[in-house]
Amino acid sequence: MLKALGLSSRRVGQILYLSEKTVKAHLQHLSVRLDARNTTHAVTIALMCGFFTLADLKVLEEELNKRLQEEAS
Repeated sequence: MLKALGLSSRRVGQILYLSEKTVKAHLQHLSVRLDARNTTHAVTIALMCGFFTLADLKVLEEELNKRLQEEAS
């Protein structure tokens, strides 16, 4: 879902306390399982299959923005 919000693998790793390499490995495995050509395709398939909704993305985005504002204070 973080990739669906347009975040880089590096930023996803920072948020999830993982290395960028680990994030990329998970994305690669996910793409293989979904038979996706790339990360964008994997996100699209996941959305179409109902793994998450646009409403879920909106909530996540709001939570991330709130967290960033708190960290900046």
